[in-house]
Amino acid sequence: MKVVRRLNNNVVLADDDLQEIVVMGKGVGFKVYPNDIVNQDLIEQTFIPTDNFNADEMAELICHSNPQEVKMVKEIIEYGESVLKKRLSENLLITLLDHLHFALIRYKKQMNTKSPIEWEIKQMYRTETQIGKEALRPS
Repeated sequence: MKVVRRLNNNVVLADDDLQEIVVMGKGVGFKVYPNDIVNQDLIEQTFIPTDNFNADEMAELICHSNPQEVKMVKEIIEYGESVLKKRLSENLLITLLDHLHFALIRYKKQMNTKSPIEWEIKQMYRTETQIGKEALRPS
């Protein structure tokens, strides 16, 4: 796997010969340049493009989110997996990070919004709603 672009010390856009992917891990981007080989031992998480996010969009989101947001999302996913008793998609981190990152921006700007389908979501996804409420509780 080769480096396409170093995004920061912990995030690299890489090419695994099949497609561009985003890899994250402490120090994975430290002193690396395009075409360098990615140190596999430093990779903690790999993100594969989806229909919703391409590799560049994933990389930008991770870079513009602070480490606390990423940590919080990982903890929410781990909690959700324990409650639901199943493994969730690796790419849920990107989707949830996107949601959380922009929700925090709106909160800081005091842009409170309500979803027009909030009631339906709460009815159809009761357990997931409870997981979300638990994530909001101060630790």
